[in-house]
Amino acid sequence: MFVVSMKTSGKRLLIIGGCLVAAIVLLATTLCFPAAQQTAAAIGDTDEDCAAYLLSLGYDVTLPAEAVREVQIPDAFDEALAAYNEQQKQAGFDLAPYAGQRVKYRTYTLKDAADTVHLYLYDGRLIGGDVTDGSGVVRPLTPVTRTTEQGDDA
Repeated sequence: MFVVSMKTSGKRLLIIGGCLVAAIVLLATTLCFPAAQQTAAAIGDTDEDCAAYLLSLGYDVTLPAEAVREVQIPDAFDEALAAYNEQQKQAGFDLAPYAGQRVKYRTYTLKDAADTVHLYLYDGRLIGGDVTDGSGVVRPLTPVTRTTEQGDDA
């Protein structure tokens, strides 16, 4: 059996206790207010707000929204949702901090294509989104990159 003893003063115990309290407060703050909630794009909650944001990315959508509903992000991500969230991370989003939360889900149709745009909003902040083409292929919500065909003078 080994016994370890240390000589400590009241001042040293006070400092150690303060550090422990600060660590607990930091942990509690991180759990209650995820960074994603604090840095998600504040775009508003109306069709006009969402359409203006999407237009800034290069997506021209028809109004009003095709569908608006509340959905709950599952507490635990299955394999499909984990893969979808990895795709969200490519666009700078992360749904994991919102697990178990009810969020607004909006669907818009692009004016010039059969594609649909889906947005996930939490308190007027964009926390995720995707673009689904007519054949069902889902891609991250990233700015549109336009390419010109060879010979075009755009």
